[in-house]
Amino acid sequence: MSHSVSVSSLVTATDADGLYVAGGHGACEDLYDDDDARELVEEMSNAGKIIAADCHGQVVFTQCVQPDGIPFVQGKRVTGFSNLEEEQVGMDQIIPFSLEDRFVDQGGHYSCGDPWTSHVEVDGNLITGQNPQSSYELSCVLVNKILRKELTSWS
Repeated sequence: MSHSVSVSSLVTATDADGLYVAGGHGACEDLYDDDDARELVEEMSNAGKIIAADCHGQVVFTQCVQPDGIPFVQGKRVTGFSNLEEEQVGMDQIIPFSLEDRFVDQGGHYSCGDPWTSHVEVDGNLITGQNPQSSYELSCVLVNKILRKELTSWS
């Protein structure tokens, strides 16, 4: 935390090999309408970079679009905090919107595992984890994808 940087300080997709957006209910307030975060996700996606998020970090994707203007998640396999998990923690009436419902409304292929179990979806360079229990599996996939890209670029 002492070395965190603001999203606005990451001005181009060339600054990183991948992007990981941490979840938590705070993301529902901080990221769902953050233009800097939206621009970074879109720029990194357009540059073919790896993008990962878990739990509620995917809320930033709900405002993003692909180069042709369609929703970022349309046609992609995604997951995120499920409606059932929101109900179980009593946040379903507090959050601005349900990730599960928004992804479906935007044409994403949403899936989830049982509540509080690890569930990760990978669709090309997009990696999403359902909940906090998914963070380890998601991070392993993210690091392996970045390492594979680096290894292929060295040959």
